Amino acid sequence: MQTEAVKIFLLDREQSVAEVVQRLLSSVGYEVEVFSSAKVAFEAIPAKWPQLVISEVELAEGNGIDLCAQIRENYSALPVLFLTTVRELEQRLEALRSGAIDYITKPFDRQLLLAKIENILRLVHSCGEQVQSLRCHKTIPNLLVELQQAGVQTIVPQPDVQSKYGYSYPVLDRISTVSSDAEERISVLEKLSSEGWLGKKIYDVVKLCPNCQSFNVNFRVVCPFCHFPGLEEGLPLPDSNQIRLDQDENSDKKQVPSTAIIRTRHYFCPQCQKTFPEATVFGRCLRCGKNFDEKDAKVQIIYSYYIQDAKLNGTEIRANNSQLVFQALTACELKSYEFRFLRPFLELELREAKLSNKEFALVSFQVTNLTEYVHREGEDVARRSLRNLFLVVKKFLRPLDVIFLAEHDGIEIVLRHTSQQIAQLFVTRLQSYLERLDRKLAVKLKLVTFPKGHESASESVSEDSPLPTLAVQET
Repeated sequence: MQTEAVKIFLLDREQSVAEVVQRLLSSVGYEVEVFSSAKVAFEAIPAKWPQLVISEVELAEGNGIDLCAQIRENYSALPVLFLTTVRELEQRLEALRSGAIDYITKPFDRQLLLAKIENILRLVHSCGEQVQSLRCHKTIPNLLVELQQAGVQTIVPQPDVQSKYGYSYPVLDRISTVSSDAEERISVLEKLSSEGWLGKKIYDVVKLCPNCQSFNVNFRVVCPFCHFPGLEEGLPLPDSNQIRLDQDENSDKKQVPSTAIIRTRHYFCPQCQKTFPEATVFGRCLRCGKNFDEKDAKVQIIYSYYIQDAKLNGTEIRANNSQLVFQALTACELKSYEFRFLRPFLELELREAKLSNKEFALVSFQVTNLTEYVHREGEDVARRSLRNLFLVVKKFLRPLDVIFLAEHDGIEIVLRHTSQQIAQLFVTRLQSYLERLDRKLAVKLKLVTFPKGHESASESVSEDSPLPTLAVQET
């Protein structure tokens, strides 16, 4: 992994310790800035934007846990790693609940610290959590939701002399998640179209100046010899451009008198006194003043867009179900992460498991009839029913286990440092408790253990394929 230009904020109240860590990280190419104050470090984030924050729990001004919570709330793309002397379990749990991605205690192994930093940066990169990709990721779903809430089905361009291409999409002015920049708007709409969320139709074709890309261009017919624009147009003399059509007597076509004459228009240039059958179209840019042949003009196609109802409606249902699952987990005081973090997290766990010779497991908890249940009983009833299910799950969870929202109607539970036998026992006991509930939600449990039988976690979890099952329990 390339470490050039990767900026890290290092927070520690002990200057001597900070210098040791700074030298270590600098030796492998990281750019490290040291702080002793949580307040000063937090205020420096928007100006310098680090890619990782490494913090002690106890700082000279403020503390690392509060700082981590602030970063989580204001800069969710920025990962925080604790490197601390605090070993108490409650403090470690509090740090992780505040949003920290990992927790290392001092004294630490240098190679382990470097490996964890590299894995964190790779995880962040693979999840698209760097600033620009995060903004883009958020813009697209928010745009779809806000368009639907506003009742907008079509996005039609309107003439706009202030816009780069002479058109803008004023309906997007009401959407808070979209930039006001015309090119960025087109980029977002095109991305949605390429992913199948929006359909599009050609609305207009704009020809631009090849020199300055301005649409403010005057096209006119000019003489092909001297480029004079004031041409005279008329019919040619009969003896200059006559064409007699001698019809074959055996032709099946409609008979045309043999004396018929086709007269073609001609152009006369008053400047060079020449007559010619075809003129040339030239453009003059009213911005930069340069002339150019129309054939050299740059072309910008302007589209109108419309929402693909079938796909959007299906996504809305899945989004609403995911929101219900998240709300039910929150009501149970269970912290969860988005599904897009699951695969890189499993890859990270798998690498660590191979190094430490420890196993872990993934339990897929899917509510197979959630959509039908919501339609029949309503969201409030469904939320309470999900909460009752997750309260049962909570009884079996340990502090080191991690919950992710499932791609479809449920959750994924990572049982860290868990053997296959213990994971199987977890599923069996969970199934037993679920069977005791008087419930109308159908639950399907799947168990996958790592690393046995799996060379890569990505083989087990992907957005395009179901989870492979080593042991399956269904209820």
